[in-house]
Amino acid sequence: TGGGEDAVFADSELILDAVGDGRVNRGKEGLLLCTELSEEENARVDQWREMISKQLVPVGKSSVLGGSLTKLRALLKELNTMVAGPYLVGDKMTLAD
Repeated sequence: TGGGEDAVFADSELILDAVGDGRVNRGKEGLLLCTELSEEENARVDQWREMISKQLVPVGKSSVLGGSLTKLRALLKELNTMVAGPYLVGDKMTLAD
């Protein structure tokens, strides 16, 4: 944990947090840092990340392990209606993507 070149992040959400706040290099044309987004955009990124981790991941895992895709397909259709542009939050790639 922490930052720097030798930092180790044991969870995907921690990795995304570190990329978003600039502790991890994102590349020249990479994701937008949280500081480059408006408060509204950051709120939408947080909302998407929460929906993915608390809804999509469990339903997806259950679908794979249980063999039923019905709930997953319904959730994906619902989430698709919430996409704001070519990317989840709008016109630019964010941590939500």
